[in-house]
Amino acid sequence: MRAHTPEAGRLSSLARSTARGAIWTGIASLSTSLLRLAILAILARLLAPADFGLLTAATFFIDLSNIIHELGFSAAVIQKQATDDQLLSTAFWSSLGMGVGLWLVLTAASPLVAWFYRNPTVQPVLMVLATTFVIMPLGLLQKVLLQKELDFRRLALAEVGAVLAMGALSIGLAWQGLGVWSLVWGSIAQRVAEVVLLWLLHPWRPSRAWSGAAFGELFGFGANVVGERIANYLNNNLDYLLVGRLLGEAALGYYSFAFQLVMLPLTRVSILISRVTFPAFSLVQDEEERLQRGYLTTVRYIALLTFPLIVGLFWTAPELLRLIGGGPKWDPALLPLRIMCPAGMIKAVVSTVGSILKARGRPDIGFRWNAATLVVTAGALLIGARFGIVGVAWAVTLLSLLLAPIIQAIANRLIGLSWPRYGRALRPALLGSAAICASVGLLRLLNTWALGWSPLPLLVVSILCGGGAYLVAMQFSGALSEARILTRHLFHVRRSAFDVAAERRTASPEQETAPPGL
Repeated sequence: MRAHTPEAGRLSSLARSTARGAIWTGIASLSTSLLRLAILAILARLLAPADFGLLTAATFFIDLSNIIHELGFSAAVIQKQATDDQLLSTAFWSSLGMGVGLWLVLTAASPLVAWFYRNPTVQPVLMVLATTFVIMPLGLLQKVLLQKELDFRRLALAEVGAVLAMGALSIGLAWQGLGVWSLVWGSIAQRVAEVVLLWLLHPWRPSRAWSGAAFGELFGFGANVVGERIANYLNNNLDYLLVGRLLGEAALGYYSFAFQLVMLPLTRVSILISRVTFPAFSLVQDEEERLQRGYLTTVRYIALLTFPLIVGLFWTAPELLRLIGGGPKWDPALLPLRIMCPAGMIKAVVSTVGSILKARGRPDIGFRWNAATLVVTAGALLIGARFGIVGVAWAVTLLSLLLAPIIQAIANRLIGLSWPRYGRALRPALLGSAAICASVGLLRLLNTWALGWSPLPLLVVSILCGGGAYLVAMQFSGALSEARILTRHLFHVRRSAFDVAAERRTASPEQETAPPGL
């Protein structure tokens, strides 16, 4: 029988919070993914590729500035075990001040950005989008506190509501023929709606307090986080900048459309799960065995969720692009999309490395890594751009294959994790992905030779065939049974999805069983 100790209570509480976080993260991920995909499909029919390219060109500088505007305070507040109102208010006012400053800087720099892209329309688009830096800081601390408290139910409500606001306005304006401005004003609506919802969902309000000492305390951790995020952002988005500059807005529209579809599982699953695991990992940052088990479970289930989606996208992309675009309008995005699918799978699991580095208090490693690889990334993308967006797609995938194992090895070493254990965590997802490739590949070969189905029936049957093959593979590997057991533990709050051994230190050895494959 387990001992009821304060330590056991703390671990059980962590299990409860993380389990609920995993559940609500899944709900938010599924809801927003479906909404975004539906919105994207509608807008793809109403707008031209150049409209998406123009927005992406301006958004590159918006997203880069967004990393700077909060000075890394989000990660610093989450990582700290204890916070007070003075520290939180300092973070709020500092972020707001930085936001106003960035708004002014981007507004002043907008003519230079338009000159860089050789398109004068970029200037007003960037100027309007820059106003988000005055809006976003107003809800930043409420969002951070919900994340720190692992209250992902309320975060999910805010995210879904914001996406609905964005979609409603963007589609309405696109229907009226406003082109790129439907995307711009939709983005503004999303930010405003998110701030309003966050203020309704969390009671914290800033005071007038601001402390230089608190600022220094936050900045000490946050500076490395910001540095790492900027370098990481440039590594992951430099392709947008170069395609927009060298190949034009239409090419950037096709490329960004393909990239967004490939990375949808990454942005909707991996990053959201990492948002749950970073606060949880920070609570056990000094307990190596528990950290290893939690990390392996995270990687395992990210792979199980994202790999089949990306492999399925690879096979069904021709039909999806025709259905989304209402015809051949988006066909130039097909080959880059397929080429980048392996990169999407790699990035999905490697995206968890940042949570480990930050939980260990070592964001400086991520900063140095991304800064060191930025030159390699820029060189590869410049070479790839000589061959159009297909060449850029090949550069992205080859860079992922080359660099991902190195940074993963660094993270594994930081927590004492061996490659064989890491590989076993990925094995069920790889087996299931192979099953999808075999079944759907054979189906499409038969369709070419004999069946001759139209795109919609082929898409539906491919999804059913691939999904069935994946479930059979999961049953064969034992992952399906494990998922059912884990789900029961989640809802009964006896173990957490983050760490199925959450109460290991209070149990006798004969009572403990490790999850299969770990």
